[in-house]
Amino acid sequence: MSRSGAAAVAVAVVLAVVGCTTAEPPASSGSTETSAVAGTPSPESSVSVSPSPAATGPHREVEFPAADGEPVAGRFFDGRDAGSGAREAATVGVVLSHMGRSVDGPDDWQAYAESLADRGYLVLTYTERGQYDEIWNDVLGGVSYLRDEGATTVIAAGASIGAMASLYAASEREASGIDAVLWLAGVLNSSGYAFEEKGVEGLDCPVLIVAGEDDTYGAGSDAETLHGWTSGFSELLLLPSRYHGTDILTLERPRTARKLRRAMDDFVDRVAEERPGECTAG
Repeated sequence: MSRSGAAAVAVAVVLAVVGCTTAEPPASSGSTETSAVAGTPSPESSVSVSPSPAATGPHREVEFPAADGEPVAGRFFDGRDAGSGAREAATVGVVLSHMGRSVDGPDDWQAYAESLADRGYLVLTYTERGQYDEIWNDVLGGVSYLRDEGATTVIAAGASIGAMASLYAASEREASGIDAVLWLAGVLNSSGYAFEEKGVEGLDCPVLIVAGEDDTYGAGSDAETLHGWTSGFSELLLLPSRYHGTDILTLERPRTARKLRRAMDDFVDRVAEERPGECTAG
């Protein structure tokens, strides 16, 4: 059976066509099923989320085609420009996909993207389309862009809707170009993405699953479930936080934010060292 046929049989991750949506997964107090208004602060959260400051760091503005041909605006951080601290050959790339609330965007990943580039990695952030169930096409386009720039190993990393799109992209195509997935505060059934055990248990590549234990969108419990399905090749980190996704980096206590950043750095470094090969299902 061809890889595309195997993916169709073994990967039962279902992408429901739900049309254009405008908010993140609904917030909850322990379950992903809730009637709360999506994208609004949950009752247990008293912190308002503001847009991240506009990016000013070293990158170049780029445009690349998504897998379905849609143009995507991005920022490319070239680790080959990092000087003496850069790796000899910057052949590992990281696509960073942001969350989906109205205040979210590529600026949420700016500081982390700069730090990865300072260490010699090729990094791409981008502005996701508003139609959430098509963002996986943006992820695949970003992966192809980094491959064209010379990356031979690519990690698809995302927060919330970006995590969901990254995992789906890794399992959707016969040749996704994705070698590892970093899932930060995704949920298993929302915004047009519905993941099931039979669809992800055979996804043979490194996966780092991270969430706050008390994430107000239910990402903590979903992280445990996803790790249970993929325990043979995934790692799980639950943080003492109620914040969602990249908000942990900017709003959480410094100790917890540093723990998240260190875990992501260690994962990227391990993938760079091991070069696991492209994700496959089966």
